[in-house]
Amino acid sequence: MRKTCVFIIGTNASGKSTVVRKLIESFGGIESYSNGISSTRDGVAFAGRYDVKYGGVDNLNGTTILRDIVKKALESTDCIICEGMRLKCWGPNLTHAMFNADRQIVIFLYAPLEEIQKRLAERSNKTLSKDIIRGQRESAHSAKKWQTAGCDVVAIDTTEQTADQIADFIINKINS
Repeated sequence: MRKTCVFIIGTNASGKSTVVRKLIESFGGIESYSNGISSTRDGVAFAGRYDVKYGGVDNLNGTTILRDIVKKALESTDCIICEGMRLKCWGPNLTHAMFNADRQIVIFLYAPLEEIQKRLAERSNKTLSKDIIRGQRESAHSAKKWQTAGCDVVAIDTTEQTADQIADFIINKINS
């Protein structure tokens, strides 16, 4: 298998963490955590911790260390999955991290703003803010830049599929 780096991007309440938790279940659950890498029983790595409320890249201290985390993970596994709000930006830290792998996949999760508002209210009584709207635009812009850079980019409306269906799609994409 080629070394693969998967970025799962999207704004607050787009379903990133929910999908990743389903992926972790599908890969046998977290077996260990060390130096920013959560490893599953089936040998897939995830950037960040997942035993906290907001896992993934958002749990790391900045994107500057992501390059080293991806590089280290790919020494012992064929696939690392990186998920989080911080991935909505574009810059050298993220491109260096992504291109440590032979193959790059970007999954852009989104939902209509009304749905994001509903999800935010359900989970934390937050409201749709200008920052969240801007984050949605930044995520879409970032996905376009990844595509221009030659990455395999897939946009998924999370209101049209369940987290299990999206996780299955991502697993099939990794294995193809």
